[in-house]
Amino acid sequence: MPPARCSIHGTRMEAKLLIIEYGLYRPGGEDQRYWNAREKGFPFTDDPLLGGCIVSECKEAGAYVCRECCAEAQKWITANAPSLKPRTVLRPPYPKP
Repeated sequence: MPPARCSIHGTRMEAKLLIIEYGLYRPGGEDQRYWNAREKGFPFTDDPLLGGCIVSECKEAGAYVCRECCAEAQKWITANAPSLKPRTVLRPPYPKP
């Protein structure tokens, strides 16, 4: 069962399709600071999902996203790490079963 509300912001979670990025991910510098901040303050963003080193045919996956987490992530990037690549916009929800 999906989380009904974000554990940080209390807002309703939304089902979204997120892009899966494959490859070895070794964060450092601004990336590492972002992931540390994300873990504590805005964990349910629409960031691409990390698919690991073995590339599969799957290019997207469903996840639950908090709009407030996405907004906080963008604020953090603007204030703390403007050189990080621009974030994606919330994608349309995937079809409900």
